[in-house]
Amino acid sequence: MNLSVNDLYNFLDHVENKAILPKNTASSRKTACKSFFEGLDEKEQNLDHIEENFDILYKRFCNHNATKYKGQSLEVYKSRVRKALDDFFSWKQDPAAWERSLTSRGTKSTTQAKSKKPDLKVEKPSSKLKDEPTTRRLSLPIRPDFEVKIEIPENGLSRSELHRLGMFLFPYCSDLNTETWDKAQWPMIVKTQD
Repeated sequence: MNLSVNDLYNFLDHVENKAILPKNTASSRKTACKSFFEGLDEKEQNLDHIEENFDILYKRFCNHNATKYKGQSLEVYKSRVRKALDDFFSWKQDPAAWERSLTSRGTKSTTQAKSKKPDLKVEKPSSKLKDEPTTRRLSLPIRPDFEVKIEIPENGLSRSELHRLGMFLFPYCSDLNTETWDKAQWPMIVKTQD
């Protein structure tokens, strides 16, 4: 296939204009792609080349933007570019099947949003050396475009460790009104006994 980044941009414009993807999603992916592909010469703008050398291009992007973005932002850009490419190639193969897959993903997330239980993904413990403790990696989607990832001991956390984790995250609560907050709503702030 002789496809270029311009084909990818046209695809992102198409899915935005036809409301196949939410406007913010398509727009943020296009912005990430433009930043990611900035400075590529004509040969490097070939999508097959980008696919084959994605990790190298990401490293260049990180080196070029080390002072402009922090590590987490760099990962977000990488994720958006990767999703844009994956969606583009799936769409190129079969546009109708790709759009149906979006519908089923959207239905799933709508159903999950209605249930009060968060969608907590648990990965199997990683295989480590015998001396290293085994862990569990957890992932919790907290917004449509963001998930929190954490690694905990395989056998779980004690109440004291859970309390410490809550205290660690508490300062990052952006919409808490300390004058009217309900302590019963925030039990991790009230000291627990072991």
